[in-house]
Amino acid sequence: MYSSDFDQGINQFSRHGRIYQLEFAVKSSNHGATSIGIQTAQGVVLAAEKKVASKLMIVKRSDKVSQIDEHLGATFSGLMADAKTIIEKLRDDALEHKFEFNEPLTVRAATKSIVDVALSFGKHKDSDEESEEEDEYAMSRPIGVAVLLGGWDKNGASLYCVDPAGITTKYDAKVIGSAHESGQAILEADYYSSISLEDGIKLALTILRREMEQRASGNNIELAMITEEGFIRMSSEEIDNIIKELEDEDVSEEAELRRRLQEQK
Repeated sequence: MYSSDFDQGINQFSRHGRIYQLEFAVKSSNHGATSIGIQTAQGVVLAAEKKVASKLMIVKRSDKVSQIDEHLGATFSGLMADAKTIIEKLRDDALEHKFEFNEPLTVRAATKSIVDVALSFGKHKDSDEESEEEDEYAMSRPIGVAVLLGGWDKNGASLYCVDPAGITTKYDAKVIGSAHESGQAILEADYYSSISLEDGIKLALTILRREMEQRASGNNIELAMITEEGFIRMSSEEIDNIIKELEDEDVSEEAELRRRLQEQK
C-alpha cells in the first residue's frame, strides 16, 4: 500500500479496486481491546477486556458489554465513540420494533442496525424529515469498530459479528480485537458444539487470562450471559471467583505434571 489521494477518499476506489479507508477502519478495530463471544446451547457468553490505563484510574463499569434489550447484548473492539453510536441505534431500533410489532427484535434483524451505520459513511444529509431521521446516525467516515452481537430469540441462541465494512457473519464462537488471531486459535482448538454455558464462561476467561497484559480480574473484565431468561451481567466478585478456580486448576495441573516427570526419572 502506498500513500496517494485514494488514502483520503472514503467513497473512492483505488486503481486496484480497494477503498483504503475501510481497510484502515478494520485495522483500527483489530487494535482494540479483546472481546469474545461464545454460543452455547443454554445461551450466549459475551466477555471483554476493559483497559485500565493507570493504577490511579477509578475503575467502574464501562459498558464494554452492553445490554440492548432483555434478550440482546453486544460487545465491541475499536473506537469507543463509534461503539456508543451503534449501541444507541441498536437500543432505539429494538424499542421501536417492540412498540410497533409487539414482539422482540430477532438477533439476525438487529445486525441490520449495525450495517445501516457501517454503510452510511459519507452520506449527504437531506432536508426532509424522513431522511433526517434516517441520517441521524450517519458518520462522515467508516466506523472504527467491530461488534459482536449475541442473544436469544425464537430460534434459540445465536451470535453474529459485524465488521467495519458492514460484513455480517454468524459464528459459534468469535474473538475480535488485538488478540483476534491467537484467541481465535484457542477457540478453534477448545470449543465444541455441545459446550455448556459454564464451560463457555471458563473458556472466555481462559483466553482473556492468556492474552491480557495485566492480570485478569473482575476489575478489568466484563462478562454477561444472554439466556432464555434474559440478559444477566456477572459481578466483579463472581468473575474473580471463576478466575480463582481457573488458577487453582492450573496449579493442580502443574503439580501433576511435575509428579509425572519425577516418576519418569
